[in-house]
Amino acid sequence: MRTALVVEDDVDLRRAYAAYLEPFKLDLVFVDSVRAARKAVKERGPFALVVVDGNVTDGHTDEFVRELRNGGYDSRIVGATGSPQSLTRLRKAGCDRVYRKPEELTQLMKEFTM
Repeated sequence: MRTALVVEDDVDLRRAYAAYLEPFKLDLVFVDSVRAARKAVKERGPFALVVVDGNVTDGHTDEFVRELRNGGYDSRIVGATGSPQSLTRLRKAGCDRVYRKPEELTQLMKEFTM
């Protein structure tokens, strides 16, 4: 079974991800902070897909993405944020794709099925 890490602090969005993805039988690991994301990668990684919100409870996720890429992480990493500044930071950090929330959530959901 493919496993995806979702770094998202918005409970409603986490529920939406889970509901949309249920038919695909993906193992989803949800965390709400950069600290928890680092722990999940260490304990449960590697993940087939990593989805990061641009800003979570303990800060920006671009540094986490950069850490993954610098450590040789080659799985798909996708960012989603409503902030124009975060869009730029996530692109520069190494995300394969970056989506604007909420406008591009439908496209983002398709990433899980690739």
